[in-house]
Amino acid sequence: MIRLNLYVLLVVLGSFFNLFCDCCSYKNKTEIVSVVPKSTIIEDVWIRPSLGPNAAGFATINVDKSKKLIGVEVVGNPISKSIELHTHIKDGDIMRMRAVENFNIKSGVLFSLAPGGDHIMFIDILKDIQIGDAPVSLRFKFDDGQVVDANAVIRSGQ
Repeated sequence: MIRLNLYVLLVVLGSFFNLFCDCCSYKNKTEIVSVVPKSTIIEDVWIRPSLGPNAAGFATINVDKSKKLIGVEVVGNPISKSIELHTHIKDGDIMRMRAVENFNIKSGVLFSLAPGGDHIMFIDILKDIQIGDAPVSLRFKFDDGQVVDANAVIRSGQ
C-alpha cells in the first residue's frame, strides 16, 4: 500500500513538474542524435502568424557534415524588410532575444529552430501573416556554399 501511494505521489509530482516546465520556463536547445543524412535535410518549416511588426520562423535541420547556417532569405515576394537569425540569452533573470551571425549545426544531431530557442526572425513584415496564407518559399544558406530551399507553412503552435 505504501509503495502504491509513493508511486501515485511521484506520478502527480512528475506531471506537475512537466506542466510547470512546459508553461513557465525557457526551453533549452534540444539535441537529438540522428542518422547522418546523405545531404542536408530541412523539415517541419513553419512561420507563426504575425501579432505585430515581426514574425518568427522555425524548422528542424539535419546536416550531412558539420556546418553553419549563415542566413535565410525569401524566394519570390518578400514578406519582411529583413530577416535575422535569433537566439535567446539570459540577461540577469530575464531571457532576451539577440541576433546572431550564424548557428553551428553538428553532423548527426537534429538542430531545432523552435519557439523559446533559436529561430528565424522576420523584421518589419510587409503584410500580416495569417493561418491560411500560401506557404512561403525560404532559402537556407550555409557557410560551405550549400543552399537548401524549403516551403514554410503558416501555423500556430509550440
